[in-house]
Amino acid sequence: MRCFQLNFLDGYSGQLIYREMLEAEDEEQAIRLAEGRRGLAPMELICDGRLVREWPAFPPT
Repeated sequence: MRCFQLNFLDGYSGQLIYREMLEAEDEEQAIRLAEGRRGLAPMELICDGRLVREWPAFPPT
């Protein structure tokens, strides 16, 4: 299992609001887990200091 950081960001400032740690077998599974936590805030998924995927705010700001 690999450890991923799912960061929820402020839609205006881009600053970190909340961080959730996810464990997944690979990036595809981590993306699916993150999609299940999708809300209105922009999100970014990070593994080993590398950006895996970003999600914009919804609705876009």
